[in-house]
Amino acid sequence: MADKNQLDHVCTHPPVPPPEKTAAKCALCMKPLAKEHMITRNGKAFCCDAAADQFFASDAQYQAYKAREGKGAFGRLVKKLVILIILIAIAAGAYWYFTKKDPSALDKLREQGNELMDR
Repeated sequence: MADKNQLDHVCTHPPVPPPEKTAAKCALCMKPLAKEHMITRNGKAFCCDAAADQFFASDAQYQAYKAREGKGAFGRLVKKLVILIILIAIAAGAYWYFTKKDPSALDKLREQGNELMDR
């Protein structure tokens, strides 16, 4: 069974006008519309009322999705910041250990590095 365009179930398309009489395109199905067959809602042109209803229902769902996605983005940002703070704390602790607490540990580490480089 061939797949039909899903918009065919929503839109009752008026006849396609010649290019010189085309006033706009339907915001849902993007088919050209003549001025006399155009339905306008909220500044957008549609081929029928059902297309307008479908468009605004879809738009509301899309806006809700984007709002949820934005909340997820904030959570990811917080997670990255926490990881960054932990890494900075580890680096600061290593710096303090090798320079302040046990300076000889840094010398031992340098000696071991030099031995590995000489091999």
